[in-house]
Amino acid sequence: MHQDKRPSLAFKNNLWKCFACDKGGDAISLVEEKCNLSFVEACTWLCEQYHIYTPSTNLKNTKKRPKLRHRRTLAIDREESRPNFDGDVASAIINLADLEAKGKEFLFTERKLSAQVVEKMKIKSVEDPTEMKEILMNTFGEERLIKCKVLKRDNNKIQLTINIPSLLIPYFDRTGKLVALQSRYLGTNENIPRFKMLCNSRKQLYNMVLLAKLQEGSKLYIMEGITDCLAMLSAGYPAVAIQSATTIPETELDKLSGFDLVMVHDNDKAGVSAFYHLHRSLLRYGCRLKCATIPALFKDYSAYYLYIKK
Repeated sequence: MHQDKRPSLAFKNNLWKCFACDKGGDAISLVEEKCNLSFVEACTWLCEQYHIYTPSTNLKNTKKRPKLRHRRTLAIDREESRPNFDGDVASAIINLADLEAKGKEFLFTERKLSAQVVEKMKIKSVEDPTEMKEILMNTFGEERLIKCKVLKRDNNKIQLTINIPSLLIPYFDRTGKLVALQSRYLGTNENIPRFKMLCNSRKQLYNMVLLAKLQEGSKLYIMEGITDCLAMLSAGYPAVAIQSATTIPETELDKLSGFDLVMVHDNDKAGVSAFYHLHRSLLRYGCRLKCATIPALFKDYSAYYLYIKK
């Protein structure tokens, strides 16, 4: 690069190839604004952060580049410090469960999802935990089940932590290995959280097994939420999902490189924020994330799916 403060056209073009999105250099603009840096200084900071080789700049009178504090670092550290996922217990829960009446009503009557998709994703439900609890305790023992947060002691009683009634949603990696288990509460008690991760499950992308079946460059939709993903799959489109707008598995995003990525987020502020968060994160892996909007009349893709299914 020349020693003046203007980057050469070739250098600028290379940076745009690395960091640009469909609307232009969002990543560079963000650093310029947040750190009060020039274009070149912002580019240099990005290259240093993501270990991209650049020619020596030797710029005169440049400001000392501040160290930006990555808010995601603490969250990742917390994930890594958590106990390991107990896949044996999670597999047993899925094998012991079936898709019962309330689960079928939610999935097929209320959400009009494809029975083939639900079966393929191995989604089950639990309404009476008595038999499951007894078998799990006889198989794994009380202490192990408490350690992986499937059982809890409450007023000297041992209870399952799965809220009743709930869907049971397994997560698989590209090889088909079970890597997480999530419950989705189907009851009406507003004080009970809708979703819960079981067996010390960590944040994961949902439906990763699909990636092994797609060719490089194939279109892949990223949905905000599991039920939206199931709706998109039921409509016949390839999709994975983040658990929610505020639950983004940063350490999993590199696995999405090589695909034509399109996000369908909810029609709210959190959904828009999730898109820009994902967009900036995926730039590190050379991914260009596009956005597909649904009509403003609908709060999310599931609502839009129900409309088109009428």
